[in-house]
Amino acid sequence: MTIEVADATRRSGLGMRLAALSAGQIVSWGVLYYGAIVAGSRIAEQTGWTLLLVNGLFSISLIVSAVAGIAVGRLLDVRGPRLVMTIGSMIGAVGFALVALAPNPVVFGLAWGVVGIGQASVLYQAAFTVVTRRHGARRQGALTIVTLAGGLASTMFAPLIAALLAAMDWRGTFLLLAAILAVVTIPIHWLSLEREWSPTPHRDTEEHHTVSSVLRT
Repeated sequence: MTIEVADATRRSGLGMRLAALSAGQIVSWGVLYYGAIVAGSRIAEQTGWTLLLVNGLFSISLIVSAVAGIAVGRLLDVRGPRLVMTIGSMIGAVGFALVALAPNPVVFGLAWGVVGIGQASVLYQAAFTVVTRRHGARRQGALTIVTLAGGLASTMFAPLIAALLAAMDWRGTFLLLAAILAVVTIPIHWLSLEREWSPTPHRDTEEHHTVSSVLRT
């Protein structure tokens, strides 16, 4: 009976932490990704830059995120998710605020590079690592929930961002979104994520890859 109660308590705890992680994904995707997509044309209109330039500079964040994801993955293994994803939320919020304050395209592009580091630290790359380490062989359902949460971000944030753009300029909107990201995701990541993980046991039957072998294939 005691074992059953302990198991039920553990499952309840995992469920609450999964809900927190999913909420963090909704806000992180909504701000760090969909913010630029929804506001792109308004940014071009209010700055005089071309939409092609605005979208091209935003893509810097995606490139940086892909490259930085390798280092972030290593940090997650070594330090655990709490510190990495909390700092990632801070970096993402600061970067997004810098985007809002950018006086010219050069600073705008550099600021998106900062955002890219935040993206690598808090979006699917990091969240999927948390779910895999936390749930192990039962990770499929949890991965599906987190994936759906990221997809739900567009449904929730696209109309919100559109409403904000109707009420203020894009810079004010982005500053407010940066504040929302910080206020919501920093405490979520600090309070709900593991401080560190126990080492993963090595299995000789598993095939292990290096970064270079993955890139070659």
